[in-house]
Amino acid sequence: MSARAAGAMQEVAPTAATPVAPAASPAPAAVATPPTDGGATFDQIRRLLAEHRRNTARAILKRWRDTHPDAPLPADLKALEANPRD
Repeated sequence: MSARAAGAMQEVAPTAATPVAPAASPAPAAVATPPTDGGATFDQIRRLLAEHRRNTARAILKRWRDTHPDAPLPADLKALEANPRD
């Protein structure tokens, strides 16, 4: 190999001092943050109310509310929260 060819290879080959960019962090999983809109939870509560299982529906709503104290509550479920003993 000629000196010129060897010099060309040295320019192309990375050295130990060549910085390597860190791998990108994976995107956070969709389940990392629970939804605050209550979608499936509210559907479950409505099913329980339709089955006349108010105490169970109220308990599930309370757990959701404890986890999401500032999230808006649908109008049809506000009465359940407002009237704990009806």
